[in-house]
Amino acid sequence: SIRLHPKVVSVTNEVERSVIKLEIDFKEKKHKIESSIPQKESKGSRPIINAEQFLESLSVSEFAGSFRDFWRKWREIGGDTSFGTTGFSIGITISGGRKPLHFFYNDNFYLVTPKSVENYNIDDHVYENYKNELKSNFPKAYDLLIGNRAMILYSDISKDELLSIFNASFNLVKDLRESEEK
Repeated sequence: SIRLHPKVVSVTNEVERSVIKLEIDFKEKKHKIESSIPQKESKGSRPIINAEQFLESLSVSEFAGSFRDFWRKWREIGGDTSFGTTGFSIGITISGGRKPLHFFYNDNFYLVTPKSVENYNIDDHVYENYKNELKSNFPKAYDLLIGNRAMILYSDISKDELLSIFNASFNLVKDLRESEEK
């Protein structure tokens, strides 16, 4: 059983919210207490993460370099990355509005779904090209979409399969831009 005896070590400061982290090592008979205040740019009660925090939390650490390359290329094509409290979305601004395409978290990500196509008014032909590219380069992902599922665990895929998702996303943006110009 653990007994905690709180002590006031210094003058108490009033804050809107904070996170208290208590680590107890029973073998070494040591403890560690940390307190942190979420960042101001956060929404709700949890702070917004940044790129490095996301990479540190990846369930498959070998994918970190691939994500760094992806983010660089994504910015080069005019895409944006929006971080949240546990992951990020990638999107592209077309026709005056942002179209989020993928949502990435530390242990999984979501493919572009038929619901996204409907919500963001993505041309059906453009979406068919995306699905066909998956069918050719990452059949497992294509099968998920056909079964109306979209979540993929990093632990279930190879680095090459992750790269094929990234490439399909680049080609999707290219097709979206071309369809907008028509």
